Amino acid sequence: ATGEAPEPCLIRWFIDEETGHLIREARGLAHAEPWRADFGAVQGFSVEALGEDGLWQSRWGTGGTWAWPKMLRLRLKLEHGEREWLVPVLVERAI
Repeated sequence: ATGEAPEPCLIRWFIDEETGHLIREARGLAHAEPWRADFGAVQGFSVEALGEDGLWQSRWGTGGTWAWPKMLRLRLKLEHGEREWLVPVLVERAI
């Protein structure tokens, strides 16, 4: 460890149009070159939101008072199996 604090970075996910592979790209604020990870061809995916009741929902904001979900669950079906990510939703609120 260098003792340096980790730098903030921008992360983006996209499907490469030439290969059809899912790509995760992270770019640090102090570095010009992005770091990429290739997850292979995506055969299917689903996104669900964690509701205030603690249950995963595939549809969000369809009735009642709208609120930000606490977390998203991304499931991917890839060439070599399945992956699942839990992504917290952090929303800055004005006081």
